[in-house]
Amino acid sequence: MIILRFGYRLVAYYHLLIHAIFKSMLFIGAGRVIHIIKNTQDIRLLGNLNEGIPYVIIRLMISNYALGRVPFISGFYRKDLIIDIFYVHSGTNIIIFILVLLRPSPWKYI
Repeated sequence: MIILRFGYRLVAYYHLLIHAIFKSMLFIGAGRVIHIIKNTQDIRLLGNLNEGIPYVIIRLMISNYALGRVPFISGFYRKDLIIDIFYVHSGTNIIIFILVLLRPSPWKYI
């Protein structure tokens, strides 16, 4: 909404499109996993899925990384572009801007 307020409709549409694509990949992967374990949602049957359906697990990981801020994947660039536009247009201090961009990744603690 902030990026729309600044008048960047294409950036907002790009963000919405990328988010929708990778979120739908997550839902399709979860549905595939439920289908493979015979349409039950019993967590005891979820063991050792990476050996049975490695391509589905890889797709789930890629879409999860794309929604987060993992460098060199689309989520990193779209979110940083929005943050950059917001801080440049809102007149925020450059030191605060640099600290926000250089903050530690949440993946470091997982």
